[in-house]
Amino acid sequence: MENEVSWKVYRSSLLLTAGLTALDIGLSNWSFLYVTTSLYMVTKSSSILFISMFGVMLGLEKRCKNLFLVATLISTGLFFFSYEYWKFNKYGFMLLIAASIVSGIRWSMTQYLMRNKEYKMLSPIDVQYNFQPWMALLILPLSLNLEAQSLYTNHYFFRPQDFAEFLNHWSLIFVSIVLTIGLEISEYAVVLRTSSVTLSVATIMKEMISILLASLQNGKELTALSLVGVFMCLVGILIHFWDKLSAMRIAKNEVLTVPDATPETNQFSAANFATPLETSLLI
Repeated sequence: MENEVSWKVYRSSLLLTAGLTALDIGLSNWSFLYVTTSLYMVTKSSSILFISMFGVMLGLEKRCKNLFLVATLISTGLFFFSYEYWKFNKYGFMLLIAASIVSGIRWSMTQYLMRNKEYKMLSPIDVQYNFQPWMALLILPLSLNLEAQSLYTNHYFFRPQDFAEFLNHWSLIFVSIVLTIGLEISEYAVVLRTSSVTLSVATIMKEMISILLASLQNGKELTALSLVGVFMCLVGILIHFWDKLSAMRIAKNEVLTVPDATPETNQFSAANFATPLETSLLI
């Protein structure tokens, strides 16, 4: 088929990225056995540093001081913001650092594959189609090792005593699956239209809002250190989005200065030069 990827390309690039994705998810979920949600968010936010580094290495991001300034500001700010809410665990911390490094490689590779037509990753659905089977196979051994015994001895799954309770638990699992698939498709769509760094920034914004809402719900007042962390995160986020907007304006001006051609043979249209995000802005 026209959209099928050759086995050589699949084996050398797609399978590797699918394996990294499975390893990232596996290590991240494994760490929850040892760490709190706050420590997870703080440590996993360091993935933006590795995403920036590998993005530069693969030529996906321009080497500029603002890129690493943004990564440092956001990571440090989130550390200050949630410092008083987490309890340190050495084993869980090591798992999260490993997951952050793998996450940096994973998202940079995913962006690289989606930007190169050779790999035919034209949409988030294409990524799901090519990645998910291998991700499931690769993460299954870890899942069975950690959860198999508790799963087959759990009466909610294999020895139900109350059908209504059994149905309720499976309904929650089904809803979680649907939400997870929707989240993954959204993440791949963001990477396709912007970059893996932007996805990481958006994820950190979500995590910071989650911690902030949890603090307010529990009646905890923000300390001076937390407020400093919030300020640093906001500064980093604003710098990132300003850089993105400036880059899009420059790209748009370059497109508009290209000589016009006839409508039938216009090879210099904005759509031929702009990225998907820029194209949507120009239309």
